[in-house]
Amino acid sequence: PVVRVRLTAHKRAIYLDQGRAYFPVAPDQYRHVIVNAAGHSVRATGPAFEVTAEPQRFEVLLVEGHVRVSTPSTKGSENGKEGVYTDLEPGTRLSVTGSRTWTLTKIDSGRELAWTEGQLRFDNKPLGEIVAEMNRYSRRKIVIADPTIANRLLYGAFMAGDVDQFVRAL
Repeated sequence: PVVRVRLTAHKRAIYLDQGRAYFPVAPDQYRHVIVNAAGHSVRATGPAFEVTAEPQRFEVLLVEGHVRVSTPSTKGSENGKEGVYTDLEPGTRLSVTGSRTWTLTKIDSGRELAWTEGQLRFDNKPLGEIVAEMNRYSRRKIVIADPTIANRLLYGAFMAGDVDQFVRAL
């Protein structure tokens, strides 16, 4: 991930320019954590969340506590400050894709955060998405030549970066 941090007496600002990051947040009632990524702002008062910022994909997964995700309006407004926002509950993922549609999904936080312990778990995911995630953790890249195979849904758990184990399992 590409991350920049700016700490002041009044806020803890983090800029996630690219990638995926898990944020275990130390409580500080005077300085909330604000993560800026992909044109969105994530304001956290809670202790644990994840943000993903990739081309055509932005996600926030709340593990514990509270976060508010907001996006400034792209249309003119009377006060110039209107935008879209939502508050997340623990165990919820907000996904924004290239269409800019916001989708909220209940998730299993333990499964989704397995990557922080070196394991990748997939539950009914297209092989193309699984390969993209495996490639994120390895210098050796897997290429799927047949797009019909890339759409096949699979389940599995693999060690991040272990391309040989993954290919053997396939």
